[in-house]
Amino acid sequence: MSVAAGPTKSPARGCANIGTMPFQHYLPASFLGIFSQDTNPRGRERPVCVLDKRRGELFTVTAGRICGEKNYYQTGGSGWNIDTVLSGYEPVLHTALDDLIAERLDAVTWLGTAVEFVTALMTRGPDFAKRFEHRLGPIIPMLFSDTQLRAHNTNGARAMEQQRLRASVCCARWQLLETSGRYSQFTNDMGYTPFLDTRNGDRGIAVPISPRHVLNIIPRTNRTIAVAREGKWWPIIERGFVDDRDHFGFLRALAYSAQRFVIAPNAEALGAAARQSR
Repeated sequence: MSVAAGPTKSPARGCANIGTMPFQHYLPASFLGIFSQDTNPRGRERPVCVLDKRRGELFTVTAGRICGEKNYYQTGGSGWNIDTVLSGYEPVLHTALDDLIAERLDAVTWLGTAVEFVTALMTRGPDFAKRFEHRLGPIIPMLFSDTQLRAHNTNGARAMEQQRLRASVCCARWQLLETSGRYSQFTNDMGYTPFLDTRNGDRGIAVPISPRHVLNIIPRTNRTIAVAREGKWWPIIERGFVDDRDHFGFLRALAYSAQRFVIAPNAEALGAAARQSR
């Protein structure tokens, strides 16, 4: 895969253009801003370096103008704003992730922000439409001959799927791992990558949540999710470290599993991603 350096001539699909329709994100701009070298307090205004795997191009764009589409969550004339339903946690997400890392995130905030964020990674992205419609199989063309109506139905299903998956995300093991910082952290347009630990059989999704932290979500059928301490409830979060070899493998998997975009602080960090995502 050849990679062209510099900005693209025209924004790719998934990047914002100026227009009248709202640009709606499937990954929060505040989350994408974490993977920037800039220190602007408004995460959505921080510049990030993006690899477009489809076009083989590198470009720089602000976090608020990537990983979204115009009118992405349209549901026809129902007046139901799916974007509002699915993104209610966003205003406090950055603070919640900081608190999660610093061991000061209480269970109530964890449920309302961190759990919602992880669950939404599996319901907000373009990949959800493929998975949902594949699940329905031959029923889809019988029920929805109109492609726009079909898209509206799929978007409405995102909110129901968010409710369905929330309990599973709560019940999963939450494992926060710190890296050495040797390799620059980045993310992809899904916000996570699936993983399988061949040493112990653990499998789940791994989510980069800071320049030096990876959050593993490992499904379980039952688990104690919180403990009471000092008059408050606190989520049970396992903590540990990831060695450089495993961290590099994680980054390689992130780049490979990207649907289209890999988002990083600089072109140097994307050099490895470009090589690993051929």
